[in-house]
Amino acid sequence: MKFSFKEHGKKVLIVGVLSAGLALSACGAPGANSNGDPANAETTATAPGSQDMGEVGLFLTEDALDSTIVGSYTYEGASEEITARQALETYGGLESQKRDDGTYYQPSAEMILLYARAQVLNTLVEKNNIKIDDEEVAEFLANSFGGASIDDIAQQFQMSKEEAERIIKESAAAYKLSEQINGKIPDEPEAPFAPEQGQEAKATEGYAEYAKKFIGDEWDAENNTWAKQDGPYYEALKDFTFDGKTADYNFAQAVYYVAYGQWTDESKEMTQAWTDFINAEYAKANIQIASIIQ
Repeated sequence: MKFSFKEHGKKVLIVGVLSAGLALSACGAPGANSNGDPANAETTATAPGSQDMGEVGLFLTEDALDSTIVGSYTYEGASEEITARQALETYGGLESQKRDDGTYYQPSAEMILLYARAQVLNTLVEKNNIKIDDEEVAEFLANSFGGASIDDIAQQFQMSKEEAERIIKESAAAYKLSEQINGKIPDEPEAPFAPEQGQEAKATEGYAEYAKKFIGDEWDAENNTWAKQDGPYYEALKDFTFDGKTADYNFAQAVYYVAYGQWTDESKEMTQAWTDFINAEYAKANIQIASIIQ
């Protein structure tokens, strides 16, 4: 599923990207299951320690970002403490979290959880020996961001170019992982070209060829008749007159609706397979979040 980053907010950029959800949009936020609930990762709140947010107050100064521990996670036997800087950078770029007085907002529990889940994804990418080259990054940008450049994304979401490059590369790798786990989602079918107003009933060879491309073996091309009458296309088109040689826009549009429905069903099935897989991995992680001052 393709979309332009200009049509989405910062949260969609980061959350969707790191869940490999750009092309698998039904995944939703990282770790969301099929009904939108959080994944079953074990998440506990701990009291602030000597270096956590409770000591520095509601906002953080620049020099406290690396020393302020906002949480931790354990996955696959490895543990890592999460700093305020890491949580803020993962969510949408450090600069976007900066206040007018030079201090930074406290990372929210959502930001901390997002960072931990991103690291789970990165671990899985490494474990599956997935590598991303420049060509694959360019392809990912073209398919998921309408050809926007790294500079465009960095500027739009107030990130440094380095932050944007890291996130996009991690995202491309996560999407490649999703394809490795449950296959590549087929391309979305293109709608037929709309004629000028009032010409919808004009039959052309082009619309007939468009229709037969989707109808496939349900149509007997040699005898120009239906090869079988128990398929989805026949059911949807049986009331139309079609000789296999020409068709009008209305017929082509009806074909498109069937093709799009099939594509949607297949995409949802594949997306659910990815959601189930990644939720199972998130559930293996033990994520601790320090008490947050909201």
